[in-house]
Amino acid sequence: MTAPAMEQPIDFDHIRLSDVDDSRQPLPQDYYTLEINKLEPVKITINKEGSALKGQSVTVLKGSFTVVDSDKYSSRKVWTDFWTPYKAGQVGLSKIQTSTGVQQAEGQSIPEWATQFGELNPPARIQALVDTRKGDDGVEKNQVNPFSIKPVTN
Repeated sequence: MTAPAMEQPIDFDHIRLSDVDDSRQPLPQDYYTLEINKLEPVKITINKEGSALKGQSVTVLKGSFTVVDSDKYSSRKVWTDFWTPYKAGQVGLSKIQTSTGVQQAEGQSIPEWATQFGELNPPARIQALVDTRKGDDGVEKNQVNPFSIKPVTN
């Protein structure tokens, strides 16, 4: 019996950097079908002056999504943070739960519930409005509007 062949790493050394298209603009504001790649829980300490939670460590779910079923934008990525102490984050996560059917079990923490999404095969899907906002650096970025999340309809 022979040992299975080892996969060779894919080599991208041949890419000409001067040929790389770096002009990607944010997606146009619209509803898209999104696969949930992951909802990664991280702890962030709030440093914003005037915040009632200043100095406290809170859970933020860093959401990673891929556009699917779009003639023009399939495979594009969108990232959105869901801040669990705030209503918008809670509403968005509740809508993800309702839209995907991936329920938070009794006694299960939000981080435990969220980590399931990175393990689902096939990935869970939602429909959501992807809009743009200007970051603190002045650059426009896409984000998922948490209030717009709904189940995928075919």
